[in-house]
Amino acid sequence: MKKLILTISLLSSAITFGQITLNDTHFPGANEQYIFSSTTDSVDYTLTGPNLVWNYGSLTSNSQDTTITKGMNQASGLSSLLFGIFAATPYKATYFGTMVDFPIQSFTSFLPVTIDDVSLFTRKTTSTINSVGYEIVFSGQGVPVKSDTIETRYELPLNYSDSYTSRGYTFLDLNPIQDAKWVQRRQRSSEVDGWGNLTTPYGTFDVLRIAHTIVENDSFFITILGFGTWIPVPTITTHEYEWRAIQDKEAILRVRTQDIFGTEIVTSTEYRDNPIIGIAEDQTSIISMANPVTENLVVSLNEGVSAYAIVSENGVIHSRNEVLNNQISTDVSSLSAGTYFLVLQTEKGISTKKFIKL
Repeated sequence: MKKLILTISLLSSAITFGQITLNDTHFPGANEQYIFSSTTDSVDYTLTGPNLVWNYGSLTSNSQDTTITKGMNQASGLSSLLFGIFAATPYKATYFGTMVDFPIQSFTSFLPVTIDDVSLFTRKTTSTINSVGYEIVFSGQGVPVKSDTIETRYELPLNYSDSYTSRGYTFLDLNPIQDAKWVQRRQRSSEVDGWGNLTTPYGTFDVLRIAHTIVENDSFFITILGFGTWIPVPTITTHEYEWRAIQDKEAILRVRTQDIFGTEIVTSTEYRDNPIIGIAEDQTSIISMANPVTENLVVSLNEGVSAYAIVSENGVIHSRNEVLNNQISTDVSSLSAGTYFLVLQTEKGISTKKFIKL
């Protein structure tokens, strides 16, 4: 299938090469969206050090996904109490977002309830970016929980050769929903082990390379035949290698691995990208849509669509918003007459529909 790749230039100034410093302005805030492409192409995550050139400009996208950071005004009532403006200062979150790599989701057979969704709450300051707690949706009911020991994901500012360690401890009592408890213990070791120049299909950047190792030990307390017992989950050791630049608030390239019998196995490779729009349209997400349109674009959608963008044929993004209640109603009267794409972020990836603005 032919693809139209939107060449949206995020770098309007000339690029100079050299060591960089990352501070809090170079990391996400609330109500932001970032598109990532996933690839199965090989990336040598062992290659690191000073003044290196990483050239991965030929990476090919297999699928795309969008990372969304939600403002605290979108949090549920209980989560707002624990992490909102009335929370103790260390727990006042900047934003929250869905976690897709929460380790205990792989071990739901240990739990008497089903994990439907997990959101991580993040507090960003000038000196740290911390994980302050979670909202875990068990069998349709959201349960927020503060981390008793707050894990630091980044110590700021970050420079080449910096290193730091952090621990996280979280205890969750599911009573009265279920007679069960969960304990999470995490140990993070991070090092800025490289700097240089990185090229991906997204562009060319001066970067810092950051290597994280996270060791997690979880255990559950459940009642079986009237007797309570703690069940330990096998220790999970994961590694995350990311290349970050000052021109973008998310990692330009990220490789995740997991230790399996003493060997690192790549579990995901993703890079920041622009929307890739297939010319062949996918209308399975759309129930009804006005087309052509003059003033208001009105679309009824199937479930599973989280966000949308309106993009011109030459790749200019004119608007980008979340989808609420499976409906889109947006004013397009200011758009010039012509052909546009409605780009939908779905559970299965990117879906597109072409429409005419009169």
